[in-house]
Amino acid sequence: HAPVIKPDSDLKAHWVLSLRLRRDGTLASFESRLVALADEDDVAPDVHERVLWWEERGARGLLAPIGCSAVDLDARRDVVRQQEAAIGNFFTDAIRAYLESDVAIFNGGGIRGDKIYEAGPLSHKSLLEMHPFGNHIVSIYMTGAELRGYLETQLECYEVVCGGFAHIAGARYGFDPNASDG
Repeated sequence: HAPVIKPDSDLKAHWVLSLRLRRDGTLASFESRLVALADEDDVAPDVHERVLWWEERGARGLLAPIGCSAVDLDARRDVVRQQEAAIGNFFTDAIRAYLESDVAIFNGGGIRGDKIYEAGPLSHKSLLEMHPFGNHIVSIYMTGAELRGYLETQLECYEVVCGGFAHIAGARYGFDPNASDG
């Protein structure tokens, strides 16, 4: 087994992991600590200057406009995890067009940023804020009954705002959060 370490998605911190192995190569113990990546970090000046150079170079590319939105995109957690939102439509419409599929689904828990992105230009940076994960898009075949069952499963934790709320393109669904299952 390999340790998987992921402190955040915005490159503001990293993990330092120390592993102690036995002579036979098995893990004896480990220690980890979260280290903030800030200008105050104790690093060699030449390393710090090189990091700043790469950050500036990356920022130019990340801030370049790659598209635009005619409407505000509300990525607030309580919105995307409990109701249809323009940002959910944005992602599902893009997925559906890319796959040329009948239906596309994107769960609200995958939408981040927790703010309203005003209508206007979109950059790589804004898209990475909205969806910072390296997820893959997959295409599957399912019946209408299977799709309904999936949507019902995704809504099981609706009241606790778990992130399973399904944004969908190519189909519509409604539900009554006060009704019994089914």
